Amino acid sequence: MSMNRCAKYLMVLCALLISTVWADAELMPPEPSLIVPPSVLYYSCDDTTGSLLTTSSMFPGKLEGCMWMAGKINGALRLDGRRDNVRLGAVPIPTGDFSISVWVKPASEIEKSYRNIISRECAAAQGGRFRLYLTNQNKLGFYMAGAETADAESEEIIDPCKGKHVDSGVRLETQREHLVVNEWAHVAVSRFHNQYKLFLNGKVVAETTSDNPTTFDPGADVDMRIGASQSPRNGGPEHGFNGWIDEIRIVSAPLSASNLEDVLREAKAKGWQSAFTWTPTLIESRWKDVFVDLTPYCLKPGTYDVLFEQTGGTDPMEMRFLSTDKTAKGYELFMGPNERQFRLEVRAGAAAPIGLTASLRGSGQNDTMGEVLVRRVQ
Repeated sequence: MSMNRCAKYLMVLCALLISTVWADAELMPPEPSLIVPPSVLYYSCDDTTGSLLTTSSMFPGKLEGCMWMAGKINGALRLDGRRDNVRLGAVPIPTGDFSISVWVKPASEIEKSYRNIISRECAAAQGGRFRLYLTNQNKLGFYMAGAETADAESEEIIDPCKGKHVDSGVRLETQREHLVVNEWAHVAVSRFHNQYKLFLNGKVVAETTSDNPTTFDPGADVDMRIGASQSPRNGGPEHGFNGWIDEIRIVSAPLSASNLEDVLREAKAKGWQSAFTWTPTLIESRWKDVFVDLTPYCLKPGTYDVLFEQTGGTDPMEMRFLSTDKTAKGYELFMGPNERQFRLEVRAGAAAPIGLTASLRGSGQNDTMGEVLVRRVQ
């Protein structure tokens, strides 16, 4: 018996065992977006090192460029908007109802064309093309190819990736709603039969119905990519996304309101929050001390991680936390694994303000920026 046939038999056996356990326990299966069967792709982006995107998925992606940085929840990918992307290859994806959800933080505003968050498309491919993207002024969009047609009288959508190519696909774009530069946002798209919905931070921002045949095409010889699409000229990346990407899910089921509530609730409980931003006007070539007030983010007694990251500029910044004995006020700061990470212990009755003094210096370039992030550990 071949290895492929054995693998198929094992997958079927596992599915039967799972369904038997659910039946015996007289429980309903969990909601589709919260389980991770083989038909689902989930990338938590928490690897932190290496050139493969592996966490929480059995189909690793290959990093081309990219940096590991703090994300909305734990780690994230930082892409430069040029050639950085993750190649997932011809991974299995849903062919019927589906949902795609991602946390993103754009680093710049798009002035023309579009930038892909996740896509499987190439100008040379005929079917199976889709993209979740940002367009002018960081408005959110989704495009999915339909059946090819040469009928100019039919419902026509011009695909920018293909130039003069015309098909009867589906396109959703926000009219006013947009993503804010350097702020995390949850974006998602969902299909249920012929209904398509686009979500921004849990709210429907665009929707349509279409009876035109549209489907992912797993047979298309086109890589799925995070942060770009595949160029028809050389197979490399194009339409690259500039910013952070985290918590990527593709599920063979439509999204429900409770699914989105769970995602937003998880991020609020576990995610990093921006406590302070160093703008270029605050960065000089000499050391400059600034008090970072963490009180709004550390109201409850417990343990918190504090992290500094450079978010803009090509010249490196130097940064150090100047911690003093705060035990009398009910909180204490401990050095982390490097000079940019600390752990904050807040005890009951801690007096405000809860914070720390940080010192920073850079080259004085006007595009240099930094950020202090905080999250509750326990």
